[in-house]
Formats: sequence, structure tokens, C-alpha cells
Amino acid sequence: ALRVNSSLKKISLRYNSISDQGVFALASALRENSSLSKLDLWGNSIGHEGASVLADVLRVNMSLTELGLGDNDIEDEGVGALADALRGNLSLTVLSLGYYKDVSAVGAMKLVEMLRYNVSLTQIVFCHDELDEMELRMSELARINREAPSPHAAYGLKVKLLLDSTHGSGEDAVSLALAGIDRFSESEHRWVI
Repeated sequence: ALRVNSSLKKISLRYNSISDQGVFALASALRENSSLSKLDLWGNSIGHEGASVLADVLRVNMSLTELGLGDNDIEDEGVGALADALRGNLSLTVLSLGYYKDVSAVGAMKLVEMLRYNVSLTQIVFCHDELDEMELRMSELARINREAPSPHAAYGLKVKLLLDSTHGSGEDAVSLALAGIDRFSESEHRWVI
């Protein structure tokens, strides 16, 4: 029913213990649904396998704008899968991961790297007692997405941030600039630095 339902805009399955198995069942419908914009899966014992399946959904579903995954067990592997998928996703604007004690600096850095390339996420909620610096970087990159007048400008501002700070190297800035150029068609190239 979800596969073809065009009137349903939001689903909240908060604290329903759906686990990875529930995500597997939900994913096939989400791949084809083009109307659902908000999905709340907080507190469902979703692990890295469920997060990986959701990552596959995010590669093809362009209607989802908000995803809530707080209070689950997705760990570094699941965060990495989501980050990889979100690099190219242009629809998701809010990702709420909440508090994750099982995500290390490795997983948090994958989110930071993703935000360098993603131009649609304007809000990311990620809390960790020991990763304050990573949280600040994520907030800064999401703020750029939120305030930039265009995706082109967001890329330019992120390149400038890398060049002007200790958040990355000149090599990182060049790599990001080239990714921005590749992302837009020849007729859309604009330089904003």
C-alpha cells in the first residue's frame, strides 16, 4: 500500500521495535514511493544492517526530506553507509541521529566528510559527549547549506572554509571544488569563492 500511496506524507514508527527486519520490509515500498516526505524511526533497535538498507533507499528516493533515526544501534558502519548515500542525495534536508554512544570519531568524521559534498542537508542532529569538535563542524557545514543562495554557492563557501581553516587541507579543498564542478552540468557552472 505504501508503495503506491500518494497521499501519505509522514510516517512515525517511533519506539515500535521494528528492528532491521522491519526496515527491510519498509525499504522496498520506500524505494518506489514518491510522496512520503517525513519518516521517524527513533528507538526501533535498528542496527547497521537496517541503516545500510535505508542508505540504499536514500540513493533512489527523492521525496524524503526528513529522516529520524535517533536512539537506535547503527554504529560506525551504519553511519558510514548513510553518509555515503547522502553525498549525492538532493532531497533530504533534516537528518536526526540524536545521541549515539556507539559511534566513534571515525563515524562522526564520515558525517563531516559527507556534509562537505552534500548541499541539501540544512539540519543534522548528532550528539556525542566526546566528539564536540565534530558536532561543531557538522553544524557549520549544515549552516552553509541552509544560508547559501544556491548549491553552487554552498560548494564555494565550503571550499573557502577548507582553505581558511584547520578543517582540511588544500588538497581537500581542491577535491571538493572538483566534485562541485562535476556535480553540475556544463551550462550551470558558476564560480562562487
